[in-house]
Amino acid sequence: MSLYSIERLITTQPPQILSGASLELRKLDARQRASLAAQVLRDEVVLQLSRKQVEALLRVNTAYVGIALQLSPGKRAAIAGGKDPLSFSLILNKHLLTAPVVPPHVTAVA
Repeated sequence: MSLYSIERLITTQPPQILSGASLELRKLDARQRASLAAQVLRDEVVLQLSRKQVEALLRVNTAYVGIALQLSPGKRAAIAGGKDPLSFSLILNKHLLTAPVVPPHVTAVA
């Protein structure tokens, strides 16, 4: 291990954690956003995003995420890796067909 590597291990601080909400409040110019992106890519900054932010970033349906959250980590990894053909639309449609029917709200007339 080189002296540089040892020095880096000793002086390395834990990454800064930023929430997605704090990023939305900042008015960053292009070079600031690029520098922040580099910090994220170098693990110097960690982004903590809400479920809604992750869904928007990945352009995914919130109902599909709900289904994926109910699966085991192994099943999710197989689907993400293209090794499992499970159809989320079939699960979603089956759930909608078996969901109990909720009667419309009836208001009392005085």
